[in-house]
Amino acid sequence: MISKEELLQELKNRNYVKDVPDIISEAQNLLKKDFPDIDETIIQNFLVCNLIRMFSSKKITIDEAGNKVLLNWFALIFMSSGDGKDRIASIIDNYLLKDYKNWFSDEANSVYKVQMDEYKQMLAQKAQDNKENNIYIKGEENYGNISTSKHPF
Repeated sequence: MISKEELLQELKNRNYVKDVPDIISEAQNLLKKDFPDIDETIIQNFLVCNLIRMFSSKKITIDEAGNKVLLNWFALIFMSSGDGKDRIASIIDNYLLKDYKNWFSDEANSVYKVQMDEYKQMLAQKAQDNKENNIYIKGEENYGNISTSKHPF
């Protein structure tokens, strides 16, 4: 059976940590300075998960055997309590991806405003239609074409 240290060394020998896009490599180097005791693969998984979440929200797709699919990345990060998971996630969200989060919030607010305006217009139109229908029904009642008496049972 292979030990944890041997497995980590094998992963590093396969260049799993080294062969990454520049944006991940630079962010990884920044975080590695603050968290020297945390394995590079853990930092890399934090970064990749957050970047893919960002790309997916912009509907960026990849061509997978002729099918356009959204990016997916699943990672389980097992770290002991107090090792810095929350701090790493906070740094990524509040510093590295801050501009993206601001953009996303602005976009979401503008889409929400447009949809609310459309909804209000639809409600106003329905209210107008109901008003016209009520006037028609009242007219029919006056001519006796519609019975307004209650059902006997």
